[in-house]
Amino acid sequence: MHLYNKVARKRDPVPPLQEIVPGLYLARRLQPGDIEELEKHNISSILDATAEFDALQWTATSADMSYLNIPILDHQYPREDEVLKAINWIHGQRASNKNVVVHCALGRGRSVFLVAAYLLTQNRDKTVREVLTDINVIRQTAGLNMSQLRALEKIHQSEKITLYPNAWIVANPVSGGGKWPQYRKQICDLLGQYYALTVVETTEDCDGKELAQKAVKANADMVIAAGGDGTVNEVADVLKGTAMPMGLIPLGTTNALSHALWGFKAKAFPIETACDALIQRKIEKFDIGLCNEELFTLVLGIGFESRMIELADRNNKNESGQLAYLNGLFQAINEDQQHHLEIKFNDEDWLTLSTKSLVIANSAPLFTLLAQGGGRPDAKDGKLDITWLDETYQQGTVSGMLQLLLSEVNEPQNPTFKHRQAEQVTLKADEQITYSLDGEMRKAKSLSISVLPEALQIITLPEN
Repeated sequence: MHLYNKVARKRDPVPPLQEIVPGLYLARRLQPGDIEELEKHNISSILDATAEFDALQWTATSADMSYLNIPILDHQYPREDEVLKAINWIHGQRASNKNVVVHCALGRGRSVFLVAAYLLTQNRDKTVREVLTDINVIRQTAGLNMSQLRALEKIHQSEKITLYPNAWIVANPVSGGGKWPQYRKQICDLLGQYYALTVVETTEDCDGKELAQKAVKANADMVIAAGGDGTVNEVADVLKGTAMPMGLIPLGTTNALSHALWGFKAKAFPIETACDALIQRKIEKFDIGLCNEELFTLVLGIGFESRMIELADRNNKNESGQLAYLNGLFQAINEDQQHHLEIKFNDEDWLTLSTKSLVIANSAPLFTLLAQGGGRPDAKDGKLDITWLDETYQQGTVSGMLQLLLSEVNEPQNPTFKHRQAEQVTLKADEQITYSLDGEMRKAKSLSISVLPEALQIITLPEN
């Protein structure tokens, strides 16, 4: 068979590589020396339909090309699940603005089968024979044998071959001390059964915001933020105000937004719960907050909250996980620093405020105790929840403060904590205000905070 193919390739009357539709090519078996030809046509994705060859994969990898092998024996046809995998891979690559080549030994049968199957999903009104004729006009040697033709017609008539939604995963490889490399295969193997996946990773020079912008430009159907709350916010900042939904895979230290959405499940089974939500794909609209035009999905904190975040740096989080935040809270309580602010709710008059803790929440999980003064904040009510510690509160022990925080959850009307709601909040002070915004430290002389109702579409679980 190898000798026959070698002789046939020498005598082949058609070019080795031909464009069937813009950006999609058919070819005979590719050799390492063909890389230059692929680059000439800006081809960066290779689908290999052979079972007898695997010589090009190392070359494709070294040339930074995407590669997929669907092993099909010569003169045979692929299984239905293999066709589904192949056409969705082609779809995902092309949706990412990549040119794709599909090849087998001679570019006549197996590769033609997969290209035809894909083109049938793009031309629903055409028959199998019409699509094959279109291919044959360009590549005269293309032609299926009778068993391949019958198999393609059967698959087409079953209407089971459909395109998955094109989902981009924007992953932060350092979140949570490096959880993404650990769970990547598990996540992609599972979600790959339901989505055409494009996976990109953040770097020091390319953050989640830039990658999410690329996903939007590539006409993705959704963007999945895989990382901590910082990665989530970078993606959300691009998707806010659009119809494109955002999925979550919590891989950070705190993962507060996923906890706010899914509760205990997000803590006990983070990967499984996130994938379950993405598979069921229920989309809901959520509010977001803006502080000095910077997005936040969860909380802005001044006092205990911000000091806790400041003390729990990345090194501490990598070493101690959520204990880093607990240690930071203990230290912040012991420091007992008072903050003097002027605050205005909506268009009301200015008020003078002295407090050791002020939290402005769009949404918050139950463990963000400092945000629970009016009960659990609702990210779908179009309002911000503002909770602050009354200035009459006197420093006690750390355990006493923790008891007070827990009582805030059980007794939302606790007079030690003040609470109200507003659509807009303005803050100013004589000195720079140090505050945390969804876990990131910031400073400003004044803060203008508002809520954008239903500005972000998030994929969540049906019971939410």
